[in-house]
Amino acid sequence: MNTMRDKLVTIATFKNLLEAHMAAGKLKEEGIHAFLFDESICSLIPSAPGGFSNIRLLVPEEYAGVARRVLARDS
Repeated sequence: MNTMRDKLVTIATFKNLLEAHMAAGKLKEEGIHAFLFDESICSLIPSAPGGFSNIRLLVPEEYAGVARRVLARDS
């Protein structure tokens, strides 16, 4: 996988930094590359108005379906 060329898609959003890291860790345990976006904003402004504090969990588009099933299975 070349993450510089693969399209990343958002498969989940979190308001809680710990939950976001736990979800990303579950995916990484399954061999799915996972990335957190807006993590820094959330830690600086935990309750920003307008949803700016949402942390997005992104995976390569080709793994999105599998990643969603992994998260659903473990929730």
